[in-house]
Amino acid sequence: MSAHSFFLDFLYWRISSRYQKAFVEIRKADIDRYKDQERLSEHKQEIAQFIKVLKDDNKKILVIIFPSMYFIGPNYPSADIHTLMGNYFRDQGVETIDLLNDLKGKDAKSLIASPFDSHPNEYVYNLAAERIFEKVKPLLK
Repeated sequence: MSAHSFFLDFLYWRISSRYQKAFVEIRKADIDRYKDQERLSEHKQEIAQFIKVLKDDNKKILVIIFPSMYFIGPNYPSADIHTLMGNYFRDQGVETIDLLNDLKGKDAKSLIASPFDSHPNEYVYNLAAERIFEKVKPLLK
């Protein structure tokens, strides 16, 4: 029945706890992709090309790294990825903000949009905006 109704399909996926394990596995798979050196190299090449285009056009670049909200906590599994990517951006001459230190002591449930949506919530976006403003403010004249 849910195959014929977007609304019923939406409800099914939101109510069904049967798929929670699948959602966790998908999130872990995203993190594991950074361990694939070939994929990581391709990712870095794409980023380098984008940075070059921006720099060639004399654009200022500021990167913000958001943690995976679902896994936030004292045993956050991706801290090494934050270090890796932060160092990569800095090596490219790109200023970087990493929100991990601001959020790692918090409870993941207090940082996500909803139990069914692990995107950052309003608190996290406000924090990101404040951190960005700190970097941009000196450029405003």
